[in-house]
Order: sequence, then structure tokens, then C-alpha cells
Amino acid sequence: MKQKLLELLQQLLVKLMEAEHNQTENSKKLYLSAFLALGQNWCKNHDLGCAESVNNVFKRTFGRSIGGGTSTYLMYQALKDTNRFIKVQNPLPGDVVISPSGYGNKVIPSGHTGIVGEGEWIMSNDSSTGLFKQNFTHASWNARYKVKGNYPIHYFRVL
Repeated sequence: MKQKLLELLQQLLVKLMEAEHNQTENSKKLYLSAFLALGQNWCKNHDLGCAESVNNVFKRTFGRSIGGGTSTYLMYQALKDTNRFIKVQNPLPGDVVISPSGYGNKVIPSGHTGIVGEGEWIMSNDSSTGLFKQNFTHASWNARYKVKGNYPIHYFRVL
């Protein structure tokens, strides 16, 4: 019994390590869907459209949204409380990046979410136009949300 449990834990650890280091087929699909969504409006409210846009792109890809509606706070809860995603430290294209509202210093009034693109790019809703764009790099996201806004930055890979 003890040996069997140990083997199962080893298998789980291997799967988690693989997910951390490898882009999944679903993350490849999400990246492609997000890339094809560039330049389009995926939200009803430009100012609060990041979570709605990511949910809509995800829904177009997989038939259901991540969750949380238009709230980055609630989307973060959905991302971490489901077995459809794994939290990762080293983002790859197709991973969801989120700096959820409710955790910052209020210098920047709300958090943000997007989908990791190729290279340094992150794709997300542009509040000024309502369009889904490659509008951040990892460095500019970090400067705005972590340094200036004191928000955490989390990455989730779809399994």
C-alpha cells in the first residue's frame, strides 16, 4: 500500500514537472486563438474588458469560459481553484497571466489579465480602444503591475 502511494505521488510529480516545462496542446490552442483574436473587440466595456476578453477568447477555444466574468479577482479564484489549470513560474505562449484586483496598493486602481504570446509579448485588452492587442511585454507588465501597483503576477497553464 505504501509503495503504491509512493509510485502514484512520483507519477503526479513527473506530470507536474512536465506541465511546468512544456507547453500543453491546450496552451498551444489558446495561444493560436489569442493570436487570431488580435485587433478585435472581445468585450462590451473597454475599461473593464481584460477578464471579459480573456474569458471570451478562452470560451471560443474550449467552449466554456475560465470563470469570474469581468472580474480579475474572481478569475484568479477560478484559475487557482480548478484542476483545468496549473500554476507555473516560467510562462510559455498560451499561459494566462493575471495580476488580480484586490491585491495591489491602489496606485493602479485595478488588476489586469492577458494571454502570454511569443517572445516577450503579452496579449490583452487595451482599455483605450477595447481591442485585444499585443500591448505588454513581461518587463512592462512587471513595471506597471508589480513595481508600480504592488500586484502579484501569476501564470497559469491550461491542461
